[in-house]
Amino acid sequence: MGSFEYGLAYPIDSKYFPMKDKLSDQIKFMKDNGYYVGIHFYTNVGASDEYEENELAMHLAALEEYGVNTLEPRGFNQHTWHTSKESQTQSLENGFQAGLLWNSGFKPSASNATPESSAETALNIPFCFQDGKVNKSIIFNTSTMLYDSKGWGDISAKYDLPVSMYYHCDFAYSNLEKIQSDVMKAATFARKYDYNFVTEDQYVKAIAASYNTKFSINVGNSESKGDIFITKQTKDKTIPLYDEDYQNSVGVKIVLGEKHLGKTVDTSSTIWVQTDNVIYVGTDGNISLNFGKPKEFHLTRANLPVDVNYTANGAKIEFKVGGMMQVEVSGDVTTTDEGWIITKSENRNATILTKFGLAETLNIKK
Repeated sequence: MGSFEYGLAYPIDSKYFPMKDKLSDQIKFMKDNGYYVGIHFYTNVGASDEYEENELAMHLAALEEYGVNTLEPRGFNQHTWHTSKESQTQSLENGFQAGLLWNSGFKPSASNATPESSAETALNIPFCFQDGKVNKSIIFNTSTMLYDSKGWGDISAKYDLPVSMYYHCDFAYSNLEKIQSDVMKAATFARKYDYNFVTEDQYVKAIAASYNTKFSINVGNSESKGDIFITKQTKDKTIPLYDEDYQNSVGVKIVLGEKHLGKTVDTSSTIWVQTDNVIYVGTDGNISLNFGKPKEFHLTRANLPVDVNYTANGAKIEFKVGGMMQVEVSGDVTTTDEGWIITKSENRNATILTKFGLAETLNIKK
């Protein structure tokens, strides 16, 4: 047959497409509320270079018809995960040549596994597509489902790996109770393991910033009581995915060696948390760590880039981007700002504040 036509639907930019007004309203709502709109690339195992180039060109033209700015950083994934068997990388290369900057879900051409429910993606590490050059493109395949009964997501948590959560919009139309149950399972995973939720474009900017950062570590001598000094340097400010707010938010994970097991650490960073002998530190500038009694009141995590200013009775937290905004703060805190959901951490004495919407400033009080 050569190719399989997916139904007999009209293209969304065809004059015969019957839902243009409703789709226009939906896309306007998404743009007004800060949603990310990506490319769901329809290709197949027998697709040629020419076919894929044409499909991508038509897809981008259709988005422009609805007012989506296709020049903004945008990525793609494959419909039903398929990539062409013409070569291992053809479908990926065609996406990147079309100006897309990342791929967030595909099935390798020689694989028979379903990515979101396969052991192949139980360990999922984002990587640069070409020779470690972050200015080219980034791959992060979908991870195993957090809402199945196999528990593969726990493997990601065990090794501190990021999780790219796949959830198909069609599920929402079939069984409301099941979709609510699945979402609650993912939320339970996040609470149990201290994960943050972000959108796809926010996720890839954070990945790019990590690969685009160089750290220098200096450990003090006995006279400086074992201080650790971390110096951060940005490699390249011209990469397509460069974002200053995300670049300023890159953090490090520090694991204490035998000499320092059981010690507690204080730091000059505005965001940090210590769990046993593991310390996560936000590197908002060059920072230092000192062995000793830590500050009782501080931010323990933030899911998005923030500017933090501590006050005598709390903190002022300016979110640089919006979406799902969430911070965790040590101890008991509150806020008089409207719309924030306040919960308690399951893992430590800390308070979690969450809000959905455009970027704003949060004022918290101890």
